[in-house]
Amino acid sequence: MKSEDFSDEELAQAMQPKPTPVPQKTVPQQMHELSKNASLNPMQEVIKSESKPELDGNYWPIEELPSKYKLYPPGTKLYARPLKVLEVKMLSSLTNENFHHIITEVLKKTVKGIEIEDLLVADKLFIIFWLRANTYKHSGYTVEFDCEACNSHSKFEFEIDNLEIIDIKEDFDPNKSVKLPQSGDEIKTRQLTIRDENNVKNFLMRNKRSMMEYDEEILVVANLINTINDNKLSLTEKYEYVINMSPVDFGKFETYLEHFDMGISPIMNVTCHNCGGTAPAAVSFRPDFFVPKAGLD
Repeated sequence: MKSEDFSDEELAQAMQPKPTPVPQKTVPQQMHELSKNASLNPMQEVIKSESKPELDGNYWPIEELPSKYKLYPPGTKLYARPLKVLEVKMLSSLTNENFHHIITEVLKKTVKGIEIEDLLVADKLFIIFWLRANTYKHSGYTVEFDCEACNSHSKFEFEIDNLEIIDIKEDFDPNKSVKLPQSGDEIKTRQLTIRDENNVKNFLMRNKRSMMEYDEEILVVANLINTINDNKLSLTEKYEYVINMSPVDFGKFETYLEHFDMGISPIMNVTCHNCGGTAPAAVSFRPDFFVPKAGLD
């Protein structure tokens, strides 16, 4: 490993004390389909075939994505390698403030086949889990949570192959539009890329001292709009359009977006050690997810 691959800022950030883990907020079952070989975890299954040539630098093809590669230029193929120590340290220091920056920087260093800014947000976290699964032999670790079924503090064993992967819907077509019931406007949507995420972050930074206070979640919804009645609008115009929607139109639009959502589900059902019941738990990035404790024997 060459430390010169990292900037001084990244090295300093990677060596900071581990902060409180950040719950994943992202707003869609290939891993289950890949888990036919019991000796490998589902993501390792995609690299087990000897017929798939290894690339220089230990890069391997990512065979499955939530997007199924349908929204990339024809012929696009992504390759990635296992994480290195400094990348693991960076990921184990995630906070709300540096989450986007660190994830993007790690992907830039570990993924080939695409400009990272063109990577779909829906595929981004899937690849982070892919990297983790192909870095460590065992994917699980123990997570503490509050069980809603028995109102007690409990634990569960987190396994990557228990994640719910929401694939792109077969009927998703970016050229189709949704017609709003009250205004009659027709909206075409799109799936966001890392570049779009950057645009929102930069927009908020530029308007930090603006008289108008922007809601980041509404900005993300506005950014999902491609055209309104076949007209392209700026992010500001789309934001103003969304906040001035009627509740009926907004409800219709939200339902449409949820139907075509894809990526990693932010919630997984887990089994409580105390009562044996199942309860929802948030998928989160804990420090020990990227730096698991190893036995000494």
